[in-house]
Amino acid sequence: MSDYLIRPDGDIHYIDKGKGDVLLLLHGGPGLVHDYLNMMYNELLLLGYRVITFDQRGNGLSSLFEVDEVTITNIVEDIEALRLHLGLETINIFAHAFGSIIALEYEREYPDRVGSMILASPSPVRDRDLRRAKLEVENRILEAYGDVPMVLDYDEEDHELSFEDMKKLLVGHFYDPRDLTLFIELLKESPFDIERYYEINEIGVMAYKALINIKKYETGKDALIVHGDSDYLPNQSYDALKDVFHHIKEITIRDCGHMVPVEKSHELCLLIDEYMHM
Repeated sequence: MSDYLIRPDGDIHYIDKGKGDVLLLLHGGPGLVHDYLNMMYNELLLLGYRVITFDQRGNGLSSLFEVDEVTITNIVEDIEALRLHLGLETINIFAHAFGSIIALEYEREYPDRVGSMILASPSPVRDRDLRRAKLEVENRILEAYGDVPMVLDYDEEDHELSFEDMKKLLVGHFYDPRDLTLFIELLKESPFDIERYYEINEIGVMAYKALINIKKYETGKDALIVHGDSDYLPNQSYDALKDVFHHIKEITIRDCGHMVPVEKSHELCLLIDEYMHM
């Protein structure tokens, strides 16, 4: 079922299919759409899950909220409103990249409503790890292209943002360049708005930097952490999560970068299914 959740300031597009254990998928970004998770969405349905996902406010088929309304706090409240709308007592959460910060914020606000947590390539919860990650991304772009593109200048009205700009910026996110091409094609075929992406991404990243504080995210829950062996995130970033959760099961996938749901969708789904049945 594809439908809309009516919120006071706009509509949230969501998809709810299948029967069985509930699994909510949170896409990354900020500024992306749920469509790049479709491969794992369909496989999880085949594995017998009830799978729910949505375009975070301001993205995809959700309303074009004012940019200052596209906040982590508001997205957390969108999740809670969706849970209540669907009549769910608790939800299991899968979150990719930036979606992991939203998942942690949701768990902090509504701990009794969260069952299992599975995080793939989770964003750093310490500022120093975020700085290391940014430097690694820039080094990979330099290695591939010889320079780091500056495409986030919104004051230049004559600068048209392109998928080639985006491809250049994301070159260090993937182990295999063919998966980067696949990801870009998935976005082109989706309701993804590239100019909207850069606008929301810039503001969202600033908000995320202001939020990260490892002590705030301490929880008594366990979690599955999955990441690629070629991710640009530093190993220290994953080690820091040991101080957040009661216990983590950490799995590294070979020949994989930051975009695990695109690069290793099948392997990821099997790991999720195994963890959910432990």
